[in-house]
Amino acid sequence: MGVAVAQDLVKLLQNLEYGKYGCTAALAIAIYDYCITFSDEVTLIWPTQWSFTKLLFLLNRYSPFLDIMLSVQLSFNVIDPEACTSLFRVFVYTFFGGIVTAECILLVRTYAIWNCNKTVLCILVMSIGTCVPIFALLNYFIDSLTCESQTTRSTAHSRHGIVTDPALLSYVACDSPPSRVSEEVWELCLVPETTAIVLTLVHRYRLSKQLPQHPPLFKVLYRDGILFYLAMLGMIIFNVLSMIAGYPEIALLLDDLIRVSHSALCTRVLLHLRKAAFIDEDSTFSSTIQFDTESDPAYEGMFLGDDSTA
Repeated sequence: MGVAVAQDLVKLLQNLEYGKYGCTAALAIAIYDYCITFSDEVTLIWPTQWSFTKLLFLLNRYSPFLDIMLSVQLSFNVIDPEACTSLFRVFVYTFFGGIVTAECILLVRTYAIWNCNKTVLCILVMSIGTCVPIFALLNYFIDSLTCESQTTRSTAHSRHGIVTDPALLSYVACDSPPSRVSEEVWELCLVPETTAIVLTLVHRYRLSKQLPQHPPLFKVLYRDGILFYLAMLGMIIFNVLSMIAGYPEIALLLDDLIRVSHSALCTRVLLHLRKAAFIDEDSTFSSTIQFDTESDPAYEGMFLGDDSTA
């Protein structure tokens, strides 16, 4: 092994170590968030009738655990090149599939705010259409890795960063530093979220002209939507800038954290909404989410598909 190859390997090992730290931190956050919100899920979500939104909620709620388990497997246990490629493909699709699921929840929420306006629906459908180029880019990226892994290279990593040498896999497992494709995918993920927040702000402006004081439910919708967007925007921009600036270890540290945070924040958007709709002035609801508001449960039932509130 030459000096340049050895230096590349040392750098790769250092970068992937950050990815393992991020994976471990994401698992801790996911478990903690699940524990402190589980009682709210049981009380506010489980009794409702099955609907499209409830299905999205459960997928968004539990899919991060699958992603983290796959990430752990890729980072620590896989040492076969073919298994590496196959498992990496599954991980990438489930990872960004979970991101798209969470974005669908935000778009449904925005559609409900606008009282199922057809024009708004068309705008939202076009925005979520970015999932087509996202998965096209991911498919291209993974196919290029598959072709690259068919031959053992003398360098520590391939053109796109994934390790292909079976001897090196015993040290670095199957993790892969981010590439230019990662930047483009994260940028595309911002399109539906930006669309949702712009429509939310427009609706807030229109409603402020009609009502001197917003109903409590709308206050929750506006507040959660804006805070969610700002949090995710900051994390994704920082992640992309770290890749552009040449710090892949930061991007590796953030990827799993962004995935878990995206799911956790979106889960709280729905839990806050349901609680704001069903709690009344005299109720004493002990929970991790506290509201002292009263709002129309029929509206929230439309959003969550619960006909019992109509």
